[in-house]
Amino acid sequence: MSGSGGFGGYEPPPAAAFNCLSSSITTKLSSVDLALLPNIVIGDILEVEVNDRRTLVVLEGNGVLLGSVIHTNSGDVIACIDAGNSYEAEVVQLTPLTCTVTIRHT
Repeated sequence: MSGSGGFGGYEPPPAAAFNCLSSSITTKLSSVDLALLPNIVIGDILEVEVNDRRTLVVLEGNGVLLGSVIHTNSGDVIACIDAGNSYEAEVVQLTPLTCTVTIRHT
């Protein structure tokens, strides 16, 4: 009889470590303020901050909350900001209901 006969199974490779200076994430914003979307255009550079609730958020040009970031690496970006790094979000895609951004070190 052939087969592995054990519990081995497939294990995916470990994720690459997030680098504060060179890593970036692209994601759709969560809880987008739909009233602000008409003022946003592809290519806009927006502010990225950590709010009082320790959530990664994106602010439009006037400092108003546009949406929050829920991503596998959100915690990594928060840790990088806590360590003194700063980030920006570039708008890369828009629909009437969504805003996709790429977040990178500045």
